[in-house]
Amino acid sequence: MRSLPVLSVLVSIVLLPATVAAATYVVNPEGSGDYATIQAAVDAANHGDTIELTNGVFTGVGNRDIDYLGKSITIRSQGGIAHACVVDCQSQGRGFIFQSGEGPLAILERLMVRNGRAAEYGGGVYILDGSDPTLIDCVFADNWSGYAGGGVACMSYCAPLVSGCLFIENTADNATGTGHGGGMHCGNYSYATLRDCLFAGNSATWRGGGFHCHNYSNASLENCTFYGNRCVAGGGIGLRNVASVSISNTIVAFSGEGSGVHCEPGTSAMLDCCAVYGNAGGDWVGCIAEQLGLRGNIHADPLFCDPAGGDYSLNGNSPCAPGNNPGCGLIGALGVGCGPTATRRVTWGEVKAAFR
Repeated sequence: MRSLPVLSVLVSIVLLPATVAAATYVVNPEGSGDYATIQAAVDAANHGDTIELTNGVFTGVGNRDIDYLGKSITIRSQGGIAHACVVDCQSQGRGFIFQSGEGPLAILERLMVRNGRAAEYGGGVYILDGSDPTLIDCVFADNWSGYAGGGVACMSYCAPLVSGCLFIENTADNATGTGHGGGMHCGNYSYATLRDCLFAGNSATWRGGGFHCHNYSNASLENCTFYGNRCVAGGGIGLRNVASVSISNTIVAFSGEGSGVHCEPGTSAMLDCCAVYGNAGGDWVGCIAEQLGLRGNIHADPLFCDPAGGDYSLNGNSPCAPGNNPGCGLIGALGVGCGPTATRRVTWGEVKAAFR
């Protein structure tokens, strides 16, 4: 076989597409890292780059209302401990914004967003315009929105993946009392997937203290825990306007106001291997009343280890523990953490203590 001329080989090499190695930039709260602020690092980043935030509290312009600008980048804590790396919005704006069609490779990972504030949607994080980001092991605490999604709002054909996140004491409220989704809101033909998430102490004034879904939107909730959330129409989960939700291996318990799950006419909730218990407005009532006893659904105290202290893992005797419920395996976001054969997977006690 005749070899290619040397000149042809050289031309071929020159014409090969250039590849640029992904970069990692470090930003610290004092502004002395690779860039002075998180937004400045995002502005400079290219697809595939990573922005690592050192431990501490990030505040001020450039460290809130952080826009991903359509880039497939990762912003994460350098130390990997969410409550040690805090974006504190100081009630002057949101934490992060996805509004330019970002895909699943736009990642926010292992940091805390607190004290976010938005007049209407998404006090902590705002997702819209067909964006599909990935939120991993983050904490959304003490954020507020005037209409929907105190912690996170997902709007307009979005499909985020939210995995291992904690939503605690976020609020959706306004002067007219029409707040939806204290922890998270999903609306306008969006589809959200939530896995291994914890919603505790969130509140809304109208629908869905923990999670709210509306306006032809759909959501899948897998292995989540809802505890002590509040809303007159669905302390844990609320649905309206042709919304639907699939809920599996999830605990909805001890809502301080409202039923565990609330469906308005035209909406639907399908539960599998779920425990709904101790909610002030009722448990297996309304749209889910006929599902108790089917597909592994139970009405029993989950036996949390120490919810008052922020530990929502399960006692070894819990009916939600895998060994006591072999047909379903683990129900809830956290494994066994106390009592007989404690095998704690994770506890949120340290997280709650960090910002209270």
